[in-house]
Amino acid sequence: KKRRMKDLYQKVQSILLNNVDELVDCIEFIRPPATRTTITKNSIMTKSSEDAVSDEDVKTVPAWVRVSLSLLPILDFLTGINSHSDFSCVSSFISSQSQQQEHQHGLKKSDAQAILQSGLFRELLLLYSSTVRSPTITAKGGKTDVLCSAQEIIRLKLLRAILVMSSQALTTLGKYAARVPDFTRILHSESFITHHLPDCALWFALFSSLNSPLGGGTSQLRMKNSTSLSANSLSPVQIQNRCVSCSVQLCENVIFAIEALSKSKNPNIGDKIVSETNGNKTQHEQSHMDTICEFNIFSSCLSQVHTLAQCWVSTLSNDKSTVQGSLSKVLKSLTKNQKIISNNESASVTSSDIKDNKKGKISKTKKSNFAIYGDKIRSSAKFLLLTIDNASYQKGDNNTSRMLSSKND
Repeated sequence: KKRRMKDLYQKVQSILLNNVDELVDCIEFIRPPATRTTITKNSIMTKSSEDAVSDEDVKTVPAWVRVSLSLLPILDFLTGINSHSDFSCVSSFISSQSQQQEHQHGLKKSDAQAILQSGLFRELLLLYSSTVRSPTITAKGGKTDVLCSAQEIIRLKLLRAILVMSSQALTTLGKYAARVPDFTRILHSESFITHHLPDCALWFALFSSLNSPLGGGTSQLRMKNSTSLSANSLSPVQIQNRCVSCSVQLCENVIFAIEALSKSKNPNIGDKIVSETNGNKTQHEQSHMDTICEFNIFSSCLSQVHTLAQCWVSTLSNDKSTVQGSLSKVLKSLTKNQKIISNNESASVTSSDIKDNKKGKISKTKKSNFAIYGDKIRSSAKFLLLTIDNASYQKGDNNTSRMLSSKND
């Protein structure tokens, strides 16, 4: 059965690659007009060829959003990774393969070259770059934060699909992405770092590896309607430092979220939006849960995209001990606050819960979201530590090797 699934998967993948030109025409047709991007210290401002976006345009769903929703599963099928969700494998037979067999379900060198020559990858980069909206645009319902809109979520999913493609074909697609000025300008901005911390660490790891002898170095592409990159370009050292600082900051954010949730009297935070009468406290708690999810997504991406994991470890270089220390603090904070959270959970048990418990109706769904996420935090932190340690051990640095068990965080 697995053999038939594998043959079917490869057949469908071949059909998609043979019809790439149709995808290129579709994206080019729905892609918004070229934008002029202005990078400030803390934000990205864009002006379209029409100079403004009307309120009616904001309320309606653009064509590029609808097409992107259909395009994302196709890109995931080509790479074998669910980049639009949790970076898991697309098919069960893929997950059973070893890490050394990643090339069998990911993009082959010939496939990546075909995607590049067809113009599909270029169109994906332009689609992401041309759909940047100014944070000053008012969305439906009076929301001014563009990151809360569905459009920004689609853009983030598209960016992660581009990341997986770039990682699986580092010397072709990855190198090309690093040379597109309008695309890299967005990733280099302070606004991107603030709102997309895990993605920032991953992209800078990829860019840093391209500046190494392994990547062969990079140069800029001259593209139509592209503005100068000289004022916003980063040196190889700056790119490396940003990857390290983003990794450390990601750990610090998780520690802050753990400690904040341990002080909460309501650890059973749901995924649904709270009502306005519930106050800002629960909204803050949900924000901490989102921070934990970002940490888990970061780890999941590195566990599935092994080339990117190698880029990340090599980028840490002499700062490995700093990141290792931050990851160890995450585990210590989790262990320290587990007892407090357990007490809060016990205190939040209602009389109806006690009756259900006596009747044997308490199920696993009663386990708080934090308890569930806590297990994921621990496994994610341990995986990242072992990834760094294994790379150091292979290089003969036995001093950094450590044993991590569930009893010793």
